[in-house]
This record gives sequence, C-alpha cells and structure tokens, in this order.
Amino acid sequence: MTFSPLVEIVKAQAGILDTDTAAEAADKLRRELSECFAGTDEATWVESHLALLAGLGPRDRYGDLGEHFAAWRRFFESLAEQRPLVLVFEDLHWADEGLLDFVEFLVEWAGDVPLLAICTARPELLARRAGWGAGKPNAVTVTVPALSDAETAELLDELLEQAGLPAQPELKTTLVSRAGGNPLYAEEFVRMLAAHRPGTADGQLPVPESVQGIIAARLDALPLEEKAVLQDAAVVGRTLWAGAVAHVGGSPRPAVDEHLRSLERRQFLRRERFSTLEGETEYSFRHLLVRDVAYGRIPRSLRLEKHRLAADWIESLGRVEDHAETYAHHYARALELAPASGQDTTALRARARVALRLAGDRAAGLKAFAVAAQFYTQALELWPPDDPEWPTLRFRQGQSLYHAAETGADILVEARDALLVAGDLETAAESEVLLGLLAFRAGESTRTAAHYERALRLLEGAPPSAAKAWALAALSRSLVVAARSEEALRIAHEALAMAEELGLDEVKAKALMTIGDAKLELGDQDGMAEFRQGIAMAEELGSLEAATGYINLADTVTDLGDLPQAIELRGRAQRVAERLGDAKAVTWLRVERCGEAYWTGRWDEALAAAGSFIAECEAGDHHYQEVYCRVLRGRVRLARALVEEALDDVAKALDFARTVRDPQALYPALAFAARAWAAAGNRPRAEAAADELLALVQGDRQTPVAYLWLHDLAVALSDLGRGDDLLRATAEVRKRTPWLEAARALAAGDFGAAAGLYARIGALPDEAASRLRAARALVAARRNAEADAELERAAAFYRSVGAGDYTTTLSTVRGAGTAPGS
Repeated sequence: MTFSPLVEIVKAQAGILDTDTAAEAADKLRRELSECFAGTDEATWVESHLALLAGLGPRDRYGDLGEHFAAWRRFFESLAEQRPLVLVFEDLHWADEGLLDFVEFLVEWAGDVPLLAICTARPELLARRAGWGAGKPNAVTVTVPALSDAETAELLDELLEQAGLPAQPELKTTLVSRAGGNPLYAEEFVRMLAAHRPGTADGQLPVPESVQGIIAARLDALPLEEKAVLQDAAVVGRTLWAGAVAHVGGSPRPAVDEHLRSLERRQFLRRERFSTLEGETEYSFRHLLVRDVAYGRIPRSLRLEKHRLAADWIESLGRVEDHAETYAHHYARALELAPASGQDTTALRARARVALRLAGDRAAGLKAFAVAAQFYTQALELWPPDDPEWPTLRFRQGQSLYHAAETGADILVEARDALLVAGDLETAAESEVLLGLLAFRAGESTRTAAHYERALRLLEGAPPSAAKAWALAALSRSLVVAARSEEALRIAHEALAMAEELGLDEVKAKALMTIGDAKLELGDQDGMAEFRQGIAMAEELGSLEAATGYINLADTVTDLGDLPQAIELRGRAQRVAERLGDAKAVTWLRVERCGEAYWTGRWDEALAAAGSFIAECEAGDHHYQEVYCRVLRGRVRLARALVEEALDDVAKALDFARTVRDPQALYPALAFAARAWAAAGNRPRAEAAADELLALVQGDRQTPVAYLWLHDLAVALSDLGRGDDLLRATAEVRKRTPWLEAARALAAGDFGAAAGLYARIGALPDEAASRLRAARALVAARRNAEADAELERAAAFYRSVGAGDYTTTLSTVRGAGTAPGS
C-alpha cells in the first residue's frame, strides 16, 4: 500500500488495531499524540495529517503532500525526543515513490534528535534512484557484496552446527559453487536438509540449481494440508492472519492455527510479536521468495476464487477504506485470472472497479497522486462510460495527473464536458480551473483567460461547499498571477466568506493572502495587513502556504521598491520552510538569496550560488528559476567583460524561457538578451529581443514582477537610442513602482534621477550603472566636476565587486571630458 510502512509504524505506536472502529482508532491516536506533544499546541495539527495514515479523517484532495511530510516528520521527532528512536525500512526497493521521498525528507530535515533510519534494499533501488543517500550529510550507504566462497563455507558450517547436522565436506563444496555468494541459498538448503533427516533412500539429497528450486523442494516435502495452508497464506500476502487463511481456503480455523504454528517451526513463516487484528495471531513470510514460490504452485484455475475470498475477508473487517489498495489488488488480480477460468466476470468487474476507485481515493487523500492516477485509470478501464459516476471518476483521474506531473489536459476536457451534461457544474468548474493553470504554465494567456472565465460562470450558481471554496481560492490566486487583480480581489472575497461559513481555515488563510496581494498590485497599501494576517494563519495551521506566502509577500515588497524589507521577509520564509520541511520553498529561496547577493554587491557569492544551481539543473531536471540564475550570472559576467560567457547565458536562458513560456521567465530573459547583445555591439539581435518584449508589454497595464527585467530593458533601449519606446510601452501601467519610475527616468535620459531611485530601493548595481550614464551625460555637458562625483561613486561599487572592465570605462569617460569638443 502507499506509505504502508508508515501506516504500520503509526498504528503500532498508537496501538490501533485493524478491528477497531473509527472512533476507537481516533481516540487511540489522540491519546498517543497528547503524550507526545504534552504542553504544546502541535497535537491537533499533527493529528490531522496522521489520521490519514491511520485510515481516519477526511480525504482532503486539495492540500499539499509537503504538509503531510512535515507533520509526519514532527511525529517521529517527538518520539525521538522522548527516547532514541530507530526506524527500520526493509526491502525498500519495493517502496512506492512517495515513501522513498519521505524517507529522504526525514533524514535530511529531521531536527537535532537521536533518530536512526535503517533502510535495506537490493541494487534495484539505485536503478530508480541513482543518487539515493549520496552526498547527504546525514546519510551513510553501505554496499554489501555477495559472499566469497570462503565466507559461504563458513556460513554453512555455522548453519549445520546450529541445526545439529554433521559436516559434509563434499556436499559443502557443491553448495558453495551453487550458492554464488547468496546466503539465502545456504540457509534454505540447510533447512531442507534438517527437514529430511536422515535423507532420501540412498542417504543423499539432490542439490537444486537455485534458491527457488530449494524452496520448491521444501514445499513439496510438506504434508499436503500444510502445503495448502501455506499456499492460501501466499494469496493473503506477505503479512497474514489465521482468520484470513481459513477464509481463503475454506478450512476449519483450529486446523489452520495448528498448521501455521507448524510452518513457523519449519521456518517458512515468522510469528509477529504484535498483531494489528484483535484476537488474531499475525504471521509473515520469512522471505518474499518463499511466498512467491508458494503462490506460483497454486493452480491458476483456483487463484481467482481465492483472491475474491481474500477481498471478501478484508471487507468483513469493516473500515475497508483503510485497506483499500490491498482490497483493490485482490479484485484486480482475480480479474486478470478470469479469462483463463471461462467464468462470467460481470459481477467481478463491477466489484473490481469500485475497489480500484476506493484505492484511488485513498492514495489521493494521502497526496500520492501518481499512484492515485494509476488506480483511477484501471478503474476507468472497467467503468461503463454511460454510468452516472463516470464523469466524476474521469475528473479525479485528470486532477491526479495534474498534481502528479502537470499533465492530463485532454482528460480534464473530456471530464468537464461529461460533467456539464450530468449537471455537475461545480466539478466542471474545478476542471476549468485546472485547465487554466495548465494553459498558464504553457504561456497561452488567451486560453488561460477563457478557462477562468468559464469557471467563473459555472461557479456563480453553485451552492457553498469545500470544493467550491477551494476552487475560488485557487482561481483568485491564479488571476493575481495572470495580472487580473480586480477579478482576483472579488473572487478571493467570495472564497473568504465561504471559508468562514464552512470553517475552512486553510482556505481562509489562502484567500486573505490573495486579497492582500491583489490590493497591493492595485496600489492599495492596506493589502499589506491582510497579506500578513493570511500568512500568520497559515503558519499557525502548519500549512506550507506560510512559506509560500512569505515568499510572495517578499516579491511584492521587492516590486514596491523596498529590498531591505524583502530580505527580512525571505529570512522569515527560510525559517518557516526549514521548520516545516518545505523543500520546494527552500529551493526557491536559495535562488532568491542569490538575487539578494547580486543587488547588495556580494557578486562572488551570487556567482557561486547561481553557478551551483545551474550545474544542478544541467545535471538533472531543469528548474523554472534556472532562467533567473542565468540572467543574474550573465549580468555579472557582462560587467566583468566576460561577454562571450554572458551571451552563452543569454542563449540558454532564452531557450528555456521559451519552453516555459511564462512571462515571469520570458520577460527577464528577453530584457537581458537585449541588454547583452547591445553591449556586444549586435544591434539587430538586441533590437529583435527588445521589440519582442515591447510587443508583450504594450498595453499590459499590470506588468509581471517588473523588478526582474525593467532595468535591463531600459539600459538596452537607452543604449540603442530608443528610450522613448519604453516610455510609450509603459505609459498605461497601473502599478507605479519605484522600479518602473527609475526605468522610465533612465529611458528618458534623466540618469541622476534613476540613480537616486535605485539607491532608495537598495539596488546597488542598477544605481552604479545609472551613475555611469549620468557621468557620460555630464561630461558631454562639460560639467566635469559633477561627472567626477558620479564616476567616483560608480567606481567605488565596481571596484568592490571585481568589475575590472568598468575601471577602463571610467578612465575613458574621464578622458573624454578633457578632449577638445567633448
């Protein structure tokens, strides 16, 4: 099951049994957490996320998996705070991707507590995760090679001695050659030898070629009743209970209990110290290969009915959703076997598709969206398209694909159309919101707007609900990003009112942040208070929206021209992200810190940080902020006369930005391209980039994150003698920020005013560049004393950041001031 080891750990720690009612299980979990978090207010937050692992609580489809991770990590930290904690994850190569992510997250983000996570896995894990554990400061990887012949021989001697068997040198030589360094081969053969004393008629046992062969020989030697019970156990799973085995085999319970005890003595099974079912003894197979071999020897004609009976037994436990994926597995396996049986599968298909949908719902509730999408896809293969529930299931498939990989547009369109026919306008609107987000990420602004407008029309008549509140909150946030702040403000207020009515605190926090952001974008400074209120609520809830809120507020404050305050807000974001383990926010802030180093004159630090991030992107998956890092590095390279290197960053930033097609990536890439090509003397390419960006900006009354690109565009157009073009393109921009006014002053040739504005913002490189242009203008006007003052201030900055090329430039400007006719 998804996150099954975590499920087992939480249930065992809280004493939750699979036979407990939901109320009993919830009470046990609450008592456990009240002890873990005595005297703190964390218990409620952690409980809301652990409840999903325990099969309790609402299946929230809207939150973030990172919030689950943060709460689960905090639970393990609390256990380790009480006493040293060791967590053992066995056979991790079988784990789902979500569990692998969490184990890495736990090791990397756990606080200063005595916690040891031991993970065993076969090399197949490294085929999926080549960098598993590599380079992490809190991780050590130990590779265990195959046994040497000498070690295998030593192991055989010890095993034979423990079993009370005489040494057999000739047999040992054969076994060593056949074992190939696999200790399981040696163990299984000695078990077979012990079970067959004094041996076959001629006193010798055959030596199978493989471990599977030895296990098969051991199985064949069992009494028929025990062999049948072991095969029934193999149908149940690696973990099993006597009641389940008896139900699958249709055998008397006392006889099954006796046979399971015998199989334990023969070392096929291991009895667990604790059982998750009241009144049941829990067993597990000693090795997965034993189960596989036992299962493989069941006639295929019998397997279908046995899997159906296993599913039937799970259903009899109650709270079937707690075992949804295992329940679905048995029905899906039975359906796979059906063609060979020649049976009518109509009823089986109906039960299988419901089980698969239930498994998808549980996985989605745990935010394991990739797993959920697989279950929904399997369910849809069995679901009649004319069934009333088909459109909703299709939507859940598309929603899971969106969250898992930002795909699924075709499926969401099909779901939306079917939902409209069915009259489910609310879920159809959710489809439109997701389609709008997909279109926005593809840079298709026209389609984005169309999807959002359709969503708005559909939601107008829908009654209040959690789904509608979440859709409105997501829609309003998307509209802010799409520079439609007036609409965003109206819809965010609607989401806020609905969240207050329904008691949806996280939606309320999200809506408040959007209201604040939209107001600030519209020039209303009162939005700052609401933005901060939303962040405070999110932080209190332990929501990852808190770190995101601080980051968004820092960007807004930066755009408003207050770099020092933005730096302070990013520091808060960093602390919240690290406390909650928000890895995405930490990565984002890493790049934002690179920008801060650039603007405050710590260029070597900025260059190292940008280079490190770009190298990681080139070695693995490209990241949205790679464009920003290339622009920052390109600016430093250009100032240090590394023109070819800067142009290389231009080319790669533009290529990636055109792939992303988001204005927040494309605008900065185009602006810096225009500036760099102008500086390199390539006027045609500089003008082409500038014209492309001007066409995008023209008529856009709310330019996106202007601080990232306006200065570069202003410098490029000034150098090209086309400053008036920038003035015309930005004349109707509503949000009049210091960055915009500084860029317009620079484009208009008022370099001193631009320098003063950049100084108040705290953007030291932009201030120095403006002072250099001011000096040139003053020299041309024969105001040499004033020119020298500007030159000295520019020179002080450029010397401090190692921009040696500008020393030559400054000398040239000075020389021009004394030349005849200058």
